[in-house]
Amino acid sequence: MTGPPNPALAEAIAELLACPCGGALVLEGASAACTACARRFPVRDGVLDFLDDPAPDAASGREGP
Repeated sequence: MTGPPNPALAEAIAELLACPCGGALVLEGASAACTACARRFPVRDGVLDFLDDPAPDAASGREGP
């Protein structure tokens, strides 16, 4: 089941987790969005999925700037 996370998850995300780029995450509906790079990560069954969104340069095989 996918849906909006509960308030406890929102608080934990804000205090403990960060985007792989280092930016802060904020919950927007059923996903978390990075305030620095705008990547989005879905929340599925109450679990934040960092693997769903590939890195910006993953398809090219290059590393970022």
